[in-house]
Amino acid sequence: MTEMHGRILSRKQRENYAFGIVTLFPALKDAFSPKGYEHFYDGESGTGYLKTTDVLKTFPRFLDIKGLVNQDFTLLFGPETSSKMLERWDSAFKPKIIQEARCLTPTPSVCHFLMSADQEPESDPGSYWDRDMATLLLLTHPLLPPPRGKKSAKISAADAAAKLVVYRKFCCSIDEALGQREGQQPYLLAVGRSQGRIDNFYIALDKKLSQHI
Repeated sequence: MTEMHGRILSRKQRENYAFGIVTLFPALKDAFSPKGYEHFYDGESGTGYLKTTDVLKTFPRFLDIKGLVNQDFTLLFGPETSSKMLERWDSAFKPKIIQEARCLTPTPSVCHFLMSADQEPESDPGSYWDRDMATLLLLTHPLLPPPRGKKSAKISAADAAAKLVVYRKFCCSIDEALGQREGQQPYLLAVGRSQGRIDNFYIALDKKLSQHI
């Protein structure tokens, strides 16, 4: 996608890719929206969105059954596809993401994530994300579109990371952490002693937590 169109896509291109996703993977199509792909890109608002309130009302067990998200993904795509990313993460995906990230504008956040991704496993984890999470945060930065109303400015690496994951020390109140986050988009809530030592990840949807993953 970026090789063909660059990092900034037009509205039409984004709609085409959103349509392509639900065409190739019909199980991802939203039967309750007009075109079925609005949760990947909505041309009217200029964003993608997820109707998480409806999801939780329809499937309340996502809130209290551990591993149900992983189980649902496996049922949709089969065990071979669902395990492929984890099997090839260290040998193929992670090195390529880090290599591509070195071509990004070296902002402080990008440099910080690269240092985290490059650190030795036995390094002090207090100041850095662990290597896998840092690599995922590097991947998020070039994939997310610019903020609404800005056609040329790219979302910063720090803002991209904040949309994906929120970190809270284990001693902090989870309810307090949920109350500080606005918006309907789901995100990961990471709870641990430090960013490099996360004890649990939760999926937060509409200020509610699914069982940890």
